[in-house]
Amino acid sequence: MASSDIDDQPYALFGGYNSSQIVGGEKGLQTFKNNAGSYKSNMRSWALDVKDVQYDGKPLQDGETKRRTAVIDTGSSFVAVPPAEYKALQEKWTAEVDDLDCKSDPTFCSSRLSCESVAKKVKSVTFRIEDTMFELKPMGFLHQGDGICQFAIAQNPLDRHNNGNFLFGGLFLKHFYSVYDFDKELISLGVNTHSKEMVSMHQLEHQKLTSAGEIPRSSAEAEEQQEEASSSFSAAAESEKLAGKIEPKGVQSLDGKLQRNDLAASQSDDQVEEVMKKSDKKR
Repeated sequence: MASSDIDDQPYALFGGYNSSQIVGGEKGLQTFKNNAGSYKSNMRSWALDVKDVQYDGKPLQDGETKRRTAVIDTGSSFVAVPPAEYKALQEKWTAEVDDLDCKSDPTFCSSRLSCESVAKKVKSVTFRIEDTMFELKPMGFLHQGDGICQFAIAQNPLDRHNNGNFLFGGLFLKHFYSVYDFDKELISLGVNTHSKEMVSMHQLEHQKLTSAGEIPRSSAEAEEQQEEASSSFSAAAESEKLAGKIEPKGVQSLDGKLQRNDLAASQSDDQVEEVMKKSDKKR
C-alpha cells in the first residue's frame, strides 16, 4: 500500500523503494548483511548485529564490544533490549524522572507527566549496528497515552531463550525506512522523513572503529560488502527507473563515501518478470 498522502502510516512496496521518504534520498541509506545470529526460530528472520547501546552518548555496559542479534519484529510495537541493558536504562530514568513507575505495567515504564515534560529530563538512547549509530532522541521512544507517558523501550520477553538478543519492532521501523534484498540477504536503513526531528543516523569515523577486543574489518571484507551493497542498490534503483521515477545519482557506500553507479539500459518486461520469479522462489 502506498500513495502520496500516506503521511506516517506504514506501507509496503514490492520491487523498489520510495526514496522521497528517506532523509537524503537514496544516499541516506546504509546497507547491512542480514544476520539472524543465535536467534532461535523455525521461520526465516531478518536481523542485525548490535555492538553497543549508549545512553546520552556513553556505553550502558563497560567492557569489550560484544556482537548480539537484533531481530526485526513487525509483531512488536516497541524496542526490546536484554535484561542487563534494561536494568541500566531503568536506573538512568529513575534518577531523572521523579514519578517513574516500572511496576504497574508488566512491560513499560511510565510517568504521569506529559511526554514533552519527560523528554526534557531523559536523554537519547543509541544503538550501534555494525559501524553506524542509530540515535533515538527522547521523543523518538516516548509514547503519549491518556494521562500517561510510556517508555517504548522494554525488556526482551524472549531473552531467556535467545541469549541476550534485541527485538526491533514498530518503534524502530516507523523511524527508520527499511529496504530488504531477499536475493542478497541485505537490509538497508535510512531515517524516515517524518522522523528527522526524533532520530538520527551517522557512521563512526574509520579510525575510531576498533575497540578493545574487537577485530577490525579488513579492506578485502569491506570491498566485498561494498560490492554486494552497490549491486543491491543498483537493482532497486533500476526498479524505480522502470516505475517512471527519477534516475538516481548514486548510492551511499559502507564507508560513508558517495560511489557512482551507472545504471544499465531499462530492462525488458521479460527480465523484470524473471527477477520477480526468483524473488518468489526465495520466499
